Amino acid sequence: MTDTELKEKILNLIRTDKDFAFEVHRLILKLYGDDLVTKAYLEEALVKQSLDLKREFYEALGKQSEGLGKEFYYALGEQSEDLKKFVLEVKAELIEKIDETAESLIRRLMR
Repeated sequence: MTDTELKEKILNLIRTDKDFAFEVHRLILKLYGDDLVTKAYLEEALVKQSLDLKREFYEALGKQSEGLGKEFYYALGEQSEDLKKFVLEVKAELIEKIDETAESLIRRLMR
């Protein structure tokens, strides 16, 4: 009988024979109980830590986003004011040039 066949027979016995399954369970707990408990505890602690880190990351990201949003809107507001001033200056210059050109045309036409 090969190792694979033997393993399959043992697994089959565990599935079908409760007494045998309990004996195997007791033996596993006796031999590896501390490791199993430690492993389960570590996995649970790791999951908790992962969730805590995820929460802290999203909180920090939210705070940083708020700060960046405020800075962006402040900078945008400043640029908007600068752009508004520039447009008004250009508009005033254009009106002045149009008035000068119109006056020049009127003088020409009057001659």
